[in-house]
Amino acid sequence: FDEVPNMSSASDQDSATPVDTVAPAAPANLSATAGDEEIVLNWDDSGDDDVVDYRIYRSTTSGSYGAAIATVATSDYTDEGLANGTTYYYKVTARDEVPNESAMSGEVTGTPVDSLAPAAPTGLIATAENGQVVLDWNDNAESDLAGYNVYRSLSAGSGYAKINGSVLTSSGYTDPGRTNGTTYYYKVSAVDTESTPNESAQSAYVSATVLDTI
Repeated sequence: FDEVPNMSSASDQDSATPVDTVAPAAPANLSATAGDEEIVLNWDDSGDDDVVDYRIYRSTTSGSYGAAIATVATSDYTDEGLANGTTYYYKVTARDEVPNESAMSGEVTGTPVDSLAPAAPTGLIATAENGQVVLDWNDNAESDLAGYNVYRSLSAGSGYAKINGSVLTSSGYTDPGRTNGTTYYYKVSAVDTESTPNESAQSAYVSATVLDTI
């Protein structure tokens, strides 16, 4: 005779939730553009649909990274408040919703620099004395000011040449050895403290005719 199938009682209930264990691909084409006390990072958008953010890693030593300095939802980041003249190293990762974090991107570097020149000096005046001209002008307000350069010409519109050797640290200058009866024209510029100094535009010119006052 045919056997009659007997069905056991149901087992204990259990459940499972599928988990994404695959990390996104590492971000590609990371670039760094240096500015004044900042570096702007850009990279390609991830091709993985489940990427939700990116983590930024910074170091002052190539290949040695600690914790992320920022997490952003877009494929760019501006790192501000940096020290001009210091080289910084960066890598970026991508994260999905889990979150699984990708391997790090390729490394890029940037060195912030101050590319902004001081303002041109103002208030320049020239006072003729016997055989010399005394110049004075307003102090510049920049915190990174190194000093000033003085330019002289025998023509108002052209021919100006720098007459000081090292940068002047005060807002005044005496130009000796001038010929009495000759008119001299002057302009002044300001210079900052960068390793490659930024020099301002030259001030408006002033003139003085040297006279024998003795």
